[in-house]
Amino acid sequence: MGLPVTVYRSTDAGAPVGTAANPLDWITILKKCLVEGYGDKSPLGWTLEFENAATYAAVFRNNPLVGSGGYFQIASSNGTNGTNVSIDLSVAKGMTDVGVYIDKIVQRRLSLYQARTNGWVVFGTSRGFWMIQNSSELTWSTSTGYSSGCWSVFVGDIETFDPNDTSPFTLVHGVAGTSDSTSSAYSDNIGSTIDVVAIMYPAAGGTGRYEHRVNMGPYSAGSGDINPGGILATNLPMVFTPAILLRGTATSPPASIVVSDDLPYSRGVIPALYLASMQGGRTNTGFEHTFNSVLYRVVQGFRTNALWLKMEGEWYA
Repeated sequence: MGLPVTVYRSTDAGAPVGTAANPLDWITILKKCLVEGYGDKSPLGWTLEFENAATYAAVFRNNPLVGSGGYFQIASSNGTNGTNVSIDLSVAKGMTDVGVYIDKIVQRRLSLYQARTNGWVVFGTSRGFWMIQNSSELTWSTSTGYSSGCWSVFVGDIETFDPNDTSPFTLVHGVAGTSDSTSSAYSDNIGSTIDVVAIMYPAAGGTGRYEHRVNMGPYSAGSGDINPGGILATNLPMVFTPAILLRGTATSPPASIVVSDDLPYSRGVIPALYLASMQGGRTNTGFEHTFNSVLYRVVQGFRTNALWLKMEGEWYA
């Protein structure tokens, strides 16, 4: 039996923050969505493990009874709460305090850009969730400037193909490599790059962190859109393919990668993330649309739209 998805939006009654302009805004949003709830919405069932109010940092953990018990830290990039100060997201197998990691997985930095963002969305379960910062533009794909503060990030357990996987916890972002990122740009964000990357430990445990990527295949178009308004006007059905994480790096194609039970070529799927059968839609307005009676949200960014998030149903079935 799967875990039902709950969706939280900045437009909800009782939502804690309208537009996130500083690190504390996002910490407050995640406290409410993951741990406390607000209005008529219950929390996802994560726990707040540690917090340092002076440096604007908080650590959350997913439910170890149903999930991996992985740890997630959100923190101000410079220890202050100024407007548009970037945030650092870090994930690890364990933590004993703010900034103290056991088997750290990776850190990624995200921009906050109050003048060009408008609201937020968080949705997920007690094992994993997406956090999304909306662009204030109405079009699905945006300019590079608007895309700097427009991002979609997954934190939590993937839906692994291995029922004995000891390390399904990760952060899904657009930056490749196992090094922590200490800068942020529009071109790092999913939706503005063809890369969808998760850094993970081997399935059976042990040392070493490895890249896993979604094979975008033909979805490589840049800012040009040969089908700007055709997605909603077409007579063809929209078909969605789950985003499968495959072993690989930018410099090492699959043929040269050693695979094993610990490091299978196909690791699992990213909850809610799908590749669409049709690209395009740059001139269409709005982010959420219904296909075959199911609500999806486009992954907004500078590149031509190819990725969508399924906003309802169950994960980890």
